Amino acid sequence: MMEEEFDEGAACETEEVMYYYMNDASGSARGGPCTAAQLRVLWVSGHVSSGTLMWRKGMGEWTALGALSEFHGLLQLKQPPALSEQLWYYLDGTAQRRGGMTAEQMGLMLRRGEVDGLTLVWRR
Repeated sequence: MMEEEFDEGAACETEEVMYYYMNDASGSARGGPCTAAQLRVLWVSGHVSSGTLMWRKGMGEWTALGALSEFHGLLQLKQPPALSEQLWYYLDGTAQRRGGMTAEQMGLMLRRGEVDGLTLVWRR
């Protein structure tokens, strides 16, 4: 009976890419690591824009989100004109409505992993 070979490198290729972002030129407003799904939530909520500088392992320098081919689909999603004090709501893991939160509070929940790209969120 022939034994199958196992390629350890192939197993590592399934690791999710982690991104870092910077919203101002001074570098004081850095965020990450976050997944592409988490970046989608940040995009829709207005926390990142096409001009937000992005970096991931393998990139030589910080690059505007709008210039990265892996995010061209993201750029087609509707984005609010600017962050405001609109209230955000979401469904928790038990399908209970939660919220009345600011965009900043939702951003904090995203960074802590309490909501992610699969969480249903909306605003009023």
